[in-house]
Amino acid sequence: MTTDESLEQVRERAALYALGALAPDETAAFEARLAAGDARYREALAECRAVVDDLAYAAPPRAPRDGVRERVLDRIAADASGGIVERDGIRVVLGAHMPWERSPLPGVEFKFLREDAVSGRRTGLIRLAPGAVYPKHRHPEPEEVVLLEGDLIVNGMVMHPGDYCSAERNSIHEQVFSPSGCVFVVTAGTNEFL
Repeated sequence: MTTDESLEQVRERAALYALGALAPDETAAFEARLAAGDARYREALAECRAVVDDLAYAAPPRAPRDGVRERVLDRIAADASGGIVERDGIRVVLGAHMPWERSPLPGVEFKFLREDAVSGRRTGLIRLAPGAVYPKHRHPEPEEVVLLEGDLIVNGMVMHPGDYCSAERNSIHEQVFSPSGCVFVVTAGTNEFL
């Protein structure tokens, strides 16, 4: 910024400064002129700040669409409740708000999403680290698995994201492991869930 700048150039820079749109080096130069007491810069900035302050009132107020307030309040409640919101028979679990819990099995973590006391069934997310093995087990109750990410090998069958596996009562999973790590949804009896 040279001393032979026109008033129009000073006003343009003042407007950009007031909006926070100047590049860092231009911002530093503008602030140096203010610090030096340059009246043209102070006056131009005062005019621009008044306009910028009024921009918030330039658009007419509009009511939000139906349901926006409730969705915002639900999201706030989910944040405060660890990611779970229940209302009118609907349960939403925000998985990103729930920490993974360690299981007794090495490389296996879980998040419980829902437990149904009436049916004795539990739904959750299971995460296997790369190379993690889920030991051989018999299913006292039916189990369902949907793979979300990674790969999972179940009794020699390779599962990919979107694949589904069900295990009937008394069936045996001989070998369950994930070469590269995975995340899956599982629904099973509460007695066999981890």
